[in-house]
Amino acid sequence: MDVGYAEGFEYYAQNAGAQIAANDAAERIALAEEEIAALAEAIEALGTNKSVDFLSGDIAEYLLAHTFNVDAILSESENRGTVPRVTTFASPDIVLNTGEEFQVKSYADGAKSAKAQSVTYQEAANNPSTKAAAAHAIAQGDVDQSSPIYEGMGRVIPKGQTEDAELFLDRKAAKESVTRKANAQRYSETKSKLSEVVEDKKGIKSKSFSREESKQIARDAKEGKLNLEDYGISVDQMIKAKHILASSLKAGMSAAMIAAVLKAGPLLVSCIEELVATGEIDLDRFQDSGTDLATKSGSAFVTGSISSAIVEAMRSGLLGESVKDFNPSIVASATVVAVNAIRNGVRVAKGEMGNREFADAVVRDTFISAVALAGGAVGQATLPMVPMIGYLLGSFVGSAVGGITYNAGQSLLMSFAVDRGITFFGIVDQDYELPESTLKSLGIEVFEYERFMPDSASIDMFSPDALPFDTTSANNYQVSFPKRGVIEFGKVGYIS
Repeated sequence: MDVGYAEGFEYYAQNAGAQIAANDAAERIALAEEEIAALAEAIEALGTNKSVDFLSGDIAEYLLAHTFNVDAILSESENRGTVPRVTTFASPDIVLNTGEEFQVKSYADGAKSAKAQSVTYQEAANNPSTKAAAAHAIAQGDVDQSSPIYEGMGRVIPKGQTEDAELFLDRKAAKESVTRKANAQRYSETKSKLSEVVEDKKGIKSKSFSREESKQIARDAKEGKLNLEDYGISVDQMIKAKHILASSLKAGMSAAMIAAVLKAGPLLVSCIEELVATGEIDLDRFQDSGTDLATKSGSAFVTGSISSAIVEAMRSGLLGESVKDFNPSIVASATVVAVNAIRNGVRVAKGEMGNREFADAVVRDTFISAVALAGGAVGQATLPMVPMIGYLLGSFVGSAVGGITYNAGQSLLMSFAVDRGITFFGIVDQDYELPESTLKSLGIEVFEYERFMPDSASIDMFSPDALPFDTTSANNYQVSFPKRGVIEFGKVGYIS
């Protein structure tokens, strides 16, 4: 496999998960903002003809349902709440797609709200507005007259009324248990279902609103000056640390799985080819590749988690309005480059990597990242109907092209440095120390100073020899020029 392509693929394997995590975070925040916009539209659609008291009751239902949905979106839950606006007898005010139902009552105090939530079929049959429907239900024989008409539903009351409501229900239950035990059960059942929020079984819940808040929102809506942010209904006010932490961890796991799949693909293909060709598999190579796979997956988990957290904080407005619309793909790429730089920095500190290698790794990641971003933009433009798939395909091609291009450019740079002797402002180190073989050919004795030991002095006896005469021949002389080349990373010197 081409070295440049391999480097590009390595980058893509780590970057793909981070890109998906960052864009998912951006989409999640966009959906939450759309839900808040839908709440504003629903309140506006209620009109201004009703009195503040009646309008605030209707508004409370939408406030609870839509803020529940915002929390569900930020928590990556598929559960959603709707306001059916059905006026039939004992119908729910809010329904979740899980099948859970809620009744909303907003009266002047907790006792009155609790009383309305605990109405029985018998009491409803005595009320002129519900008499016919309640009497029909009793006549059918499907209900107990002493049972509450909202039995099984969640009972939502305004914020701040719970204490008074529970006190009222406890007193009524205690009183009725002495004379009418069957009738006392409705108060206990109502208390067990009482809440100030709409909440599902997985902990997704709405905001709570006081009666006065709902009425003030109604006044603002009637006057055409409603701003939901004034009541804590905005993404930056509703998003919590638990949302970012949970989604970032989930994004990190997804990124790690993506990296594992991308890295394992070529390995599995290679093993299958080896098995077909030789009938066996090199388990040692498989084990080494598995270790590398775990390392890359761990790195992808980190970049995916960080990318998701940063984009979610940016898009929600927690980091300020100036970065709210920042491109999530750029954030993901910058995160990958930064994490790689930190990891390589640790290797430099441990002596496992040189400074020049570190600088080259940062430049390489940055270059491949830029080309991958360009490729992703082209891919997204080519396949606009499936933006994420188009972006990932374009990013893959861009990563491969970036790796190959950078590797070719680096080879060209080193070749130019060898031929011209330039350093490119310190990027390349020009070493002019002659190699040992050249020094020996010149008759220079080479020794290692760490091992040099002087010989002991000795006196030799002098005896003159006959003077020899050698004839000179031109063939005894050889002329050679030392060659220069790359002797180590980023370093040019004599090789022979």
